[in-house]
Amino acid sequence: MSSLKFDLPQLDYTTRFSLWQVKMRAILTQSSDLDEALDGFGKKDAKTWIDEEKRKDRKAFSLTQLHLFNNILQEVLSEKSAAALWLKLESICMSKDLTSKMHMKMKLFSHKLQEGASMMNHLSTFREIVSDLLSMEVKYDDEDLALILLVLLPNSFANFRDTLLYSRDELTLVEVYEALQQREKMKSMVHAEGSSSKAEALQVRGRTENRNNNYNSDKSKTERGHSKSKGRYGKFCKYCKKTSHNIDDCWKLQNDTSQTNPTKEIFSELDEINAQSLIFPRSFQKTEGDTKWGDEAPTPQGRAAWVGPALPYGVGPCASNPTLPPTYSLRRENP
Repeated sequence: MSSLKFDLPQLDYTTRFSLWQVKMRAILTQSSDLDEALDGFGKKDAKTWIDEEKRKDRKAFSLTQLHLFNNILQEVLSEKSAAALWLKLESICMSKDLTSKMHMKMKLFSHKLQEGASMMNHLSTFREIVSDLLSMEVKYDDEDLALILLVLLPNSFANFRDTLLYSRDELTLVEVYEALQQREKMKSMVHAEGSSSKAEALQVRGRTENRNNNYNSDKSKTERGHSKSKGRYGKFCKYCKKTSHNIDDCWKLQNDTSQTNPTKEIFSELDEINAQSLIFPRSFQKTEGDTKWGDEAPTPQGRAAWVGPALPYGVGPCASNPTLPPTYSLRRENP
């Protein structure tokens, strides 16, 4: 019952036997030292076992069977003791023949770290391969494993590899493990600091944009408020600054314009009388000793003309006439 609190998956052909073996032995150890049965109680003959040793052997044997998948269990049904079952499982799941050894060595030498891949996963898989080789009784020198691990690194680790090789005379696998893990931690810290700095910059930018948006919103509201307050029904004169009329109906603007341009009133009155009653001189002649234009303009009989002071050229409704002389006069004639 004590083994039920340990979550150990059943052993099949896809399970890593080296790890399962360690966990299974730990479960047996926690169950009243049942792991002693795996070694045959010191490789003693089964006929010499005492009753307590026989009880432990039966219990260890049953617990081990409960943690086997059906395809593995059917291969070991003929075994009668925990020690014999343990050896049979090793021969099935971890063969020590040349083919299995060559397969594991090829797996070791082809396990290269790809650019951008996780360093921690790479180291974990490398340890698993080395552990499987040790279970097959394939032993490598510690320095050879350290050099193999450095060779499996990508080209971006060239400076890191050269630093380790040229800074010491001897190299161990543990030193390479620690150096790679420290490098990965520093890389994670730099990446985290860069991400936090970028996030702070984006946050400051967001606050600035919100402040500008609020300012523009308040400004537009103020302008709309001013525009609504400019007079009733939207009237506002830009000349006199009053809200009772528009600039087209401003009497002050009309009055100021008439005072600054008196000729405009003259021509407006003439237009009201009769635009056709204006008769301009058709010809101008000089008299002897006179170098000025004539003061009177001949008119046909029965027509009316205005006599008044000479107006400057280019003023009034006839300003577009290019033949108009500098001075001219108009007179009214009785029919």
